[in-house]
Amino acid sequence: MFGFLADRTGRYWLTIIVGYTINLIAVPALALAGNLPMAAALVIAERAGRAMRKPPVEAMLSYSGGHIGHGWAFGLYEALDQAGATLGPLVMSLILLMNGSYRLGYSLLLVSAILSMTTLFVARHYFPKPHDLEKPVGLSAKGYGSSYWLYMAAAGCIAAGYADFALIGYHLQEGSIVSTDFIPIFYAIAMGVGSIP
Repeated sequence: MFGFLADRTGRYWLTIIVGYTINLIAVPALALAGNLPMAAALVIAERAGRAMRKPPVEAMLSYSGGHIGHGWAFGLYEALDQAGATLGPLVMSLILLMNGSYRLGYSLLLVSAILSMTTLFVARHYFPKPHDLEKPVGLSAKGYGSSYWLYMAAAGCIAAGYADFALIGYHLQEGSIVSTDFIPIFYAIAMGVGSIP
């Protein structure tokens, strides 16, 4: 939906900035969550912010891909995204292992949020009209073929069987399988493995 709106209005940056703001503020705000409903609302807000920013970011990557190569543009973005997803939990684990608290760990993640937003505004300054970098090739199609529907069915099956790490982490803690301090390390390992090509 947000990708469609960004394409129709041409307001890629507005959609991305709002999405990143929600996404990046929700995680450090977990330091202030005093109860489970508030924490759950912040987790949902973080996911909503990601859903808002991701489609227009990928559209902008497609525009810039003509200069450095589409595979390189998307690969670099994914590598940086996974690096952040790996480093964040490692920082959290380090804080916990040093007898810090989750509250302190989430508060320190505000530093990376500020750096990310600064980078975003610098990019916005230098590339105010990302669609001017390259016009995408116009494609026309009538209806969807059987390969499309097969792909959608497969994606639906994968999504139905997907276990989010929050659920896995909950069971690791509730079953006393690993110490609470080590759960972020397991998440960092999962994110690191996901970045391997």
